[in-house]
Amino acid sequence: MNGDSLPDEHRIARYCKPSAIAPNGLPMAAAFELRRAETCLSVNWIEYFGTEDIELALDGVRSAFRRKSFRLGRGGKFAILNVGVVKSVVLEEAGCRPRIEHQPQVDDESHSGVCGYAEASDPEVNKKVALGIRMKLTDDDLFPARGA
Repeated sequence: MNGDSLPDEHRIARYCKPSAIAPNGLPMAAAFELRRAETCLSVNWIEYFGTEDIELALDGVRSAFRRKSFRLGRGGKFAILNVGVVKSVVLEEAGCRPRIEHQPQVDDESHSGVCGYAEASDPEVNKKVALGIRMKLTDDDLFPARGA
C-alpha cells in the first residue's frame, strides 16, 4: 500500500544506467545519488512480486520499466540491496533515520523510495550516502538490466 514501510529483511532494486557502471563492472557511487529536486531515491521492491526467485522478480521490474517506456540500456544493471542495510548506511552517513516505503505508480506497482535524508542533507552528505550504498555491493548483487 502507498506509503507503507518495507520490512528490513526485504530487498530493493536500483537501476544503474550503463554510464554509471565502472570498468570493473560495478556501479559507481553516482548511480545511488539523489538528483536535483528528488526527495527519494527511486527503487523497486523485489518482494512485491511474491517470489523468492530474483530473476522472476526482476522480470517484473523490467516489465514495469517497459510499461513506462523507459529504455533499459545495454550494459545497465540492477543492483539488489537489503532494506535494513540501506537504512543503516543512511543513518551512519546522513545522521537520520530514512524511510524505505512503497510508492506504487500507475505503470509500476513495485515502485518504492528511499526517503527522509534529502531534506537534511547537503550535496556532500548525498555523495557520502551514495558511496556508502555502493560499498555494500558485490558482484553477486548485480543483474543485467535487460535480462539473461
